[in-house]
Amino acid sequence: SPVGQISSKLLDYQISSPTTTVTTANNPSLNTSSILSTLTMQQHTMPPNDPMNTDNHNGSSSLYFYNHQYLGQNYDMNETNNIPEILTKLIESDQAYRCTEVRYIEDIQQIHIDLTRDDGDILVVCSLLDKLCFLMVDWARQSLYFKDIQIDNQIKLLKAAWIEILIIDLIWKQCQQPKETCVNCIVSANGQLLNINQIQNPAVKKLAERYLQCVNDFRQLQWQYPEYLALKYLVLFDPDVQGVTESSLIEEVQEKITNALGEYTTDHNNTSSTSNTSSTQSQVPTNEQEKFACILLKLPDVRLVGNDLKKLLQLIDRKHDGKLLDGCLLGEMLNGLQSNN
Repeated sequence: SPVGQISSKLLDYQISSPTTTVTTANNPSLNTSSILSTLTMQQHTMPPNDPMNTDNHNGSSSLYFYNHQYLGQNYDMNETNNIPEILTKLIESDQAYRCTEVRYIEDIQQIHIDLTRDDGDILVVCSLLDKLCFLMVDWARQSLYFKDIQIDNQIKLLKAAWIEILIIDLIWKQCQQPKETCVNCIVSANGQLLNINQIQNPAVKKLAERYLQCVNDFRQLQWQYPEYLALKYLVLFDPDVQGVTESSLIEEVQEKITNALGEYTTDHNNTSSTSNTSSTQSQVPTNEQEKFACILLKLPDVRLVGNDLKKLLQLIDRKHDGKLLDGCLLGEMLNGLQSNN
């Protein structure tokens, strides 16, 4: 497919261990042609002396990269007081993964998007999203609790949550940038600032504006790294996903994280106490409400942006006779395989 071709030219993408340790004989419901199935069946291993654990470009530890790219400016990884044990474990799991992610992020940063092109550089945009899907799956399959779920259920959860997780990641990344440096701009996963005023397509521009409204709402909440991470887990562990056979286990995990998030936000409520008299007052919860509820109230907005993005991608794919995303993980997530529907 066009996206598959440009993706292979941009970077030779491999995720963690290339060795598949689970065979379809043990999981007869899995389709061997599924990229997602192959990824979830891989064993996640990272030798302690693996060169990916070090940023070879400047010789610094990838932990430095992790702290400066994913943590808030005022967040101290060594400060574990008043953080529920479950959130601490989620942070440790995420930190271990981010340190293996450095090389892939460096490759993604080489991708450049040109919004002034008539097609909005759609091939490059889709290729970037395809790479982010790989990273998202790789993050999920090594995450705490997720590894304990059967692979076929993992696939169902990922297909239900992928777009919202990607959007939450992008929002978090943008919230770490000073607001004044990205006015009317989307901070792409490759670090590029995309000025929405350069977008030619009205539907795409409207989607971008809605996304930036979500970013501004989360900025006002002053959400912190543990809250961001917990939100991703709550989206991923959805016991109501159709077809899952371990609903009780998934619901138990969701409840644990929900309780831990509620406890954390009670002790770390940094929302602004100043009054809000702007036109967005009805959209942004005030400080009088618990921060926990404020964060959860933003999930429908994230879901709406995700649904609009999926519709846009499907429309673009149809304009290319359904071949644009054929054979890509992005296309598989977007449209699904017949055997997994």
